[in-house]
Amino acid sequence: SEPETFDEEVREEELVIAATAPTTTEPPETTTTEPPETTTTAGAPTSLTATQGVAQVALAWTAPASDGGATITDYTVEYSSDSGTTWTTFIDGTSTTASTTVTGLSHSTTYTFRISAVNAAGTGTASDTASASTATTPGVPTNLTASATSGVDYSIDLAWTAPSDDGGSSLTDYIIEWQFEWGGDWWTVGPSDLTRDSMTDTSVTVRNLSSGGYVHVFRVTAINAVDNDGGDPSSTATGTPTGL
Repeated sequence: SEPETFDEEVREEELVIAATAPTTTEPPETTTTEPPETTTTAGAPTSLTATQGVAQVALAWTAPASDGGATITDYTVEYSSDSGTTWTTFIDGTSTTASTTVTGLSHSTTYTFRISAVNAAGTGTASDTASASTATTPGVPTNLTASATSGVDYSIDLAWTAPSDDGGSSLTDYIIEWQFEWGGDWWTVGPSDLTRDSMTDTSVTVRNLSSGGYVHVFRVTAINAVDNDGGDPSSTATGTPTGL
């Protein structure tokens, strides 16, 4: 019938329109990529300090304000014994601790130190320098006195004041020597001939002297860990033990 023909024509026309109609697609989403951060070497460590020791110097510092965009992985420690003309790197392994002790140094020597931080970009700017001298021999004992031991023959009581400067290392002992007043060799008093509570006592009794009634001359030298020969001896004091 006619109505059916009309409906078919309409449907065919709709299909043609649908097939030829332009299609619309959404544009793809775009993402913005940030440029990679540039890594540079770290800044200079600050506040470097150096503390005297025996054949060693303890160092401490503050990490640099800028790590250069990469984690600090180590510090390079350098030292110089000629005021910075030449430098030696101290091999202390890999560490990010802001302190170390430089060992193996010579006694009685002034050293200059500097520190540099290390990151993935390399070794950064060196810190300002710090200097310290390794320990030396102690100073001179003072105020030495000598007197005959009361009631004991062939003995002398000695007393003195410890040196004001221990050379940067704690005192460990005193060398006690004597000679006759007319000179000659100095004789070192052995441990078995000394009465004292500690090797660092500043008063002792010297026993078993060879002669009574003769003037004996004494001197005392302080010792620390730097040198078993000690520093310079004290001024002398004289005493006469009893006994003939």
